[in-house]
Amino acid sequence: MSTRHTPESLPVAVSDLFRLNNFEVIGPTKIHGAEIDLVATSKSDPFSSPIYIEVTVEYVENDKYGKDATKALLILQKEPASRFLIISSEGFTLPVLERAKASRIETLTYDQLFSRFEKFDPYFRFILTEGELAKQLTTLEARYEEPNFSDSISDEQATPFLTSWKNNPKEERRWLVVVGEYGTGKTALTHILARRWLREYKENPSRPIPLRIELRDFTRQFNAQGLLHHFLDKHDLGHIPVDFLMSLIRRGRVVLILDGYDEMAQFLNVHERRACLEALSQFAADGGKGILTSRPNYFSEAEELRVMESLYRSVENFRYITKDYNETITAEKAIDSLLGAQFINRFERNLQDLTPTQTEALISRVLINAPHAKSVVLEILSHVFREMDVGEKRSLAGKPVIITYLLEITDELKSESASTPKKIISEWDVYTFIIEKLMFRDFRRTPEISPQKRLLFLQQLAILASKRDNRVLNEEKFIGVIKRVFHSDLRHRSDNKEEETQRLFEDLRSSATLTRANDGVRSGWAFSHNSLREFLCAQHLMDRFGDDTGSYDPIPITDAMKTFIGSKPPEEIRAALKCLTSKLRSGQRHIVGPLTCLLWDGISKLDGPDPIKVGLSEISERLDFSDIALDRISLSSSTKPLSAPGIHFANAVISDCSFEAADLTGASFAHATLQGVSFSSAKLNTVNFTGATLQDVDISHADLAKADVNELDINSTIIKDGKIYSGNNGIGLMVFLGATISQIAPIHVLQHHPSFEIAQKIARKLVEGGLRQERGLTQRGAARQDTDFARSFLTTLEALHFAESPRGRNDLIEITDSGRRVLGDLVEKRAIDPQIAKLFQ
Repeated sequence: MSTRHTPESLPVAVSDLFRLNNFEVIGPTKIHGAEIDLVATSKSDPFSSPIYIEVTVEYVENDKYGKDATKALLILQKEPASRFLIISSEGFTLPVLERAKASRIETLTYDQLFSRFEKFDPYFRFILTEGELAKQLTTLEARYEEPNFSDSISDEQATPFLTSWKNNPKEERRWLVVVGEYGTGKTALTHILARRWLREYKENPSRPIPLRIELRDFTRQFNAQGLLHHFLDKHDLGHIPVDFLMSLIRRGRVVLILDGYDEMAQFLNVHERRACLEALSQFAADGGKGILTSRPNYFSEAEELRVMESLYRSVENFRYITKDYNETITAEKAIDSLLGAQFINRFERNLQDLTPTQTEALISRVLINAPHAKSVVLEILSHVFREMDVGEKRSLAGKPVIITYLLEITDELKSESASTPKKIISEWDVYTFIIEKLMFRDFRRTPEISPQKRLLFLQQLAILASKRDNRVLNEEKFIGVIKRVFHSDLRHRSDNKEEETQRLFEDLRSSATLTRANDGVRSGWAFSHNSLREFLCAQHLMDRFGDDTGSYDPIPITDAMKTFIGSKPPEEIRAALKCLTSKLRSGQRHIVGPLTCLLWDGISKLDGPDPIKVGLSEISERLDFSDIALDRISLSSSTKPLSAPGIHFANAVISDCSFEAADLTGASFAHATLQGVSFSSAKLNTVNFTGATLQDVDISHADLAKADVNELDINSTIIKDGKIYSGNNGIGLMVFLGATISQIAPIHVLQHHPSFEIAQKIARKLVEGGLRQERGLTQRGAARQDTDFARSFLTTLEALHFAESPRGRNDLIEITDSGRRVLGDLVEKRAIDPQIAKLFQ
């Protein structure tokens, strides 16, 4: 694809290419009496000859060439070692190419010049011109409807905003997160941005290069180097060193487009997600700029705090090495600035479904020659709604993924009547409708496989594709599912079982719901859209409620799957809850947790003032949820607090769940594992946490009176008011707030006293040595918060002979030999002298 240029833009683009590759460029200028457009001289080789360049937007024929050749021959005669280039954006006739070659004049189109300098050419071809993806993106671009952002920042078109952000070198917010629920077009947006921005870069090489990376390819934690290695390998860029790519990021020459954070995060635990966010924060720390897409609510406060903690940890190491407190404060302020301007205080924009006008424009553009199909699609869309709160409904007519699927089955819709009134249908209904149409399309193509059997196969394939490291299914895994689903059919073909298996493989891989895919590691097949895979999984899991065998193939329960199930009628939700009661009684606790999460959106819509309590009570009248696993659900919030005193979660595994403002008095979490759980403002008095493991658990404003924290895992991490407390420090915080424990070193508890910071800073000044003014220690800095305590602390130190005043100088004070060890332990929070401890009690 030729890059379009004007007479004004082409010289600039050529100059930028040379400058970005370490050349000094001047021009236009006169050389030996001839007017030359550009002269490029290598900065890295001071002895190299200059390169003289003529640029033109014309298609160069003999007449045009003759004028430039006159200049070239003059210069090459005067400077035999020099080079002369003619750069055309349109190309050269064959006679010109032959004449130029004979005269030592080099002829290049702009694209050819670009390719010579550009190390990313295989990536450009992959996105713009060659291969299946480029073909798909060409189709996408032709029908793309510009989406909108709508949030507290503004209501505006997404792509112009993002392009302006990308091109603004003064933009302080280096990272931008685009959030949107399933099917809003986040992935399509990133494809469009990558394609448009690559073209923009070719036209103006001073713009940053967009590198689009699919985070869904990562189901295990990565570091910055691993992320870039994956990108290079996937796009045949192995010749580019990772260090070189990192240098481009630091220099602002690259903008990262990272798609699908949520699809990666669903496979990772708290620690793994933290490591990935630290890697992304490293890009920000190095000056990188990037866009991250995700479904909502996949960034917890705890994970962001961990990013800060990791960076501050480097400062702690720095302080240990330098022993200079002032230098440490300077380093901490630098990190404050970094985090405030870049990753933590990131931009977050909300991508919206299409408006009615946009929806009709898109459908009209695609179905311009099919007016009946257009009417049918619009009619169906006008009846698709999602029930929100009781009596409230939200139209889904503008959801891009639903529009896309209806457009794909227009042939199957020809028999539908646009004038026939349709009842209001839910997401479950419309996806069932789409799946049925796709199954019958495949059935007409190959009637040997019934729609029901194909659907069963695709459900099993969807389950497999939802597991870690299985986004793309190769032939071996594909055939494995065939053998399992068609086991009885193949058993009767003992004479030609392999031949029949191959026939089924060739048929099923062509199913309308599948597409060829490559994740950089393997080639194979994937579902054409995540939501289709998720719906098939939801269909399969609904069958588990009536299955008494207890069989369950664990997969992540996604928000989209909960949404699909939540759109089913309340009576079906209640029937499913009764099935869970039966499973709980029969000991199938391993399946109760995931299926409860699957029903969660439906449970939250049940009638009554406290639908969550109703739903939980229907599953277990005694609220006994011991030994189950819950993930990514909100059991309580400040607006709808749960009242469940005595609820049992002993030995449970609870991840990324909220008990905010809940009354959990007397509850049991004994020996449970809690990851990313919020107990903010909850009543936790007399709760049993014995032997539990708490990872990034928020207890801000919680009532912990008499909560039992004996044998709490020493590696637990607690969050309170935006700060993270680890190990004994965190356990001590819980005890300070009222929890009980049989034994803990007093320093771990008392360091959380409001006045401890005063004592610590006075002790630090004394440990640093030298004479200190008593007034300065008791009335300045942290001491100003409580001058009475500061004076009492200093008096106690003197009484214990840990500090003393020189003879005749009561206004000065210094540390004693015996005080150096005691106060050193206090400063580093290792131990506290029993007599000093009494000051805090």
